Amino acid sequence: MPKKRFSSEQIIAKLRQIEVQLAQGKSIALVCKEAGISEQSYHRWRKELRPPAEKVGSSAK
Repeated sequence: MPKKRFSSEQIIAKLRQIEVQLAQGKSIALVCKEAGISEQSYHRWRKELRPPAEKVGSSAK
């Protein structure tokens, strides 16, 4: 099995950096490219690492 490319701390730091840039109006594609990750990784990391309070609220449709 290949070694993970980013540690948990690095993932959290990248997600914070991306969130700041998204708040400035940049697109997800551009921000992910600048961070050196794919959009798929960004969405997967957000899904895995979002706080439990967000998970409860988003499942009620």
